[in-house]
Amino acid sequence: MPNKPGTQTAAVWTGAGGAITAVAGIATTSASKPIGVILLVIGAIVLIFALALAYQVWRDREASGPVAKPVNLEPEKLAAALDVKQREILELALPALASDVANVVGMPTERVRANLFSKVPGSDRLGIVQDLWFQMDYPPERTIQMDVGKGCAGLAFQSRNINRAIWKDGWGANDLGDNTELAKVNPDLRWILSVPIFGSADPVPKLVLNVDGLHETPTQARLAEAIGHLPRFASVVARTLNL
Repeated sequence: MPNKPGTQTAAVWTGAGGAITAVAGIATTSASKPIGVILLVIGAIVLIFALALAYQVWRDREASGPVAKPVNLEPEKLAAALDVKQREILELALPALASDVANVVGMPTERVRANLFSKVPGSDRLGIVQDLWFQMDYPPERTIQMDVGKGCAGLAFQSRNINRAIWKDGWGANDLGDNTELAKVNPDLRWILSVPIFGSADPVPKLVLNVDGLHETPTQARLAEAIGHLPRFASVVARTLNL
């Protein structure tokens, strides 16, 4: 049976170390020899080290397998693009987020929900990701969209920062600015927290993760504490989707 990558790498480094020691020994006894010989010895040491390092990098890449490709993030297609493991993780992460935030803000879990928004292709709008939500039991909300820069999620996407919205006879700066979409919102919705989700090398968000609550509004202090819990869940989503 072939050696494991870690064992092979260790063997290469041990051999390289021995070769370097041997060549270095030659160098130390070559003080009276021409400078060209000494430079040749030093070059051999560098070459051995470089080859060993290159082999280790290659073995690490082989061991890690092929790089996973990001899934299709369109609101209508994301869920269908997931493999079984990805879907399982997200279906655990969204309830876990709602439960965690409910505990922090002091509300029953059944009144706290979670969902994702992503860009609608060919537009500057966000749409709720289909079939990846928790306790979104008010059917009109399942097709809701908003312009980037509108609504809690749209502002989080635009600003690239966590955003919060609280109902006070209206949504104020977080208003959707679209009466058709506003009519889809659950009339019992009282607050929303939104966190943008980024890819590894792109400053523009890929998604927005939302958690919100019905019927009652926690204190500002508790909502602020809950905001501190969101990046951890956003990171889970990003890693799961290979962003």
